[in-house]
Amino acid sequence: MIRRPPRSTLFPYTTLFRSLFPERGHIYMAPLSDPDTYEDKVLFWESLKDHYKVDMSAVIPFAKKKLMERVVVQSVHQDSLMAAANRVFDINLYTITAEDLLSMEGHFHFECFGRNTIHAFVLWFTVEFPGHIVLSTSPYTDETHWQQTVLYLERFDVSEETVVHGLLKINPSTINPRYIDINLRYDVHGRTITRLYLMNDYI
Repeated sequence: MIRRPPRSTLFPYTTLFRSLFPERGHIYMAPLSDPDTYEDKVLFWESLKDHYKVDMSAVIPFAKKKLMERVVVQSVHQDSLMAAANRVFDINLYTITAEDLLSMEGHFHFECFGRNTIHAFVLWFTVEFPGHIVLSTSPYTDETHWQQTVLYLERFDVSEETVVHGLLKINPSTINPRYIDINLRYDVHGRTITRLYLMNDYI
């Protein structure tokens, strides 16, 4: 006959295993100035005419399109963030269901720090464990192998307290269940822009 261990014996093990799993997850977002990437991926084609007398400017629209339709994973510097970060998702990892993950929406509202050009939005996550232990992939902390997620835009200029607001929506990819699709809608300077970003094997 197998006897159940007394509750006093089970409790330490239950507490131990529970402490191994995170309690909450957060996703943060901020506008990003990244002229180096934009110059390397887009303006490079414009520079060929001056350097090599070859006009490749016809490639620029295609280069922009490819840059602004995929999810890019890379490290960014905290000095490139142009507004205070917003927490767009707050996830209780003990209660969230698979159905909840089929569609997640979060709003954002930024007031820019000063005069600059915005090239992208950047996202990162933090995970909280019991005992006030936090795993962070923020640009304000030490770099991790997760880096940050960058969504490139049609660049636009901002000044002190320029407002950028909108909606971020994340869904599982219809092509590969390991990936996600990101729908972005944002308003700036009286314009509303929508974009769809897809993950792929070349992020």
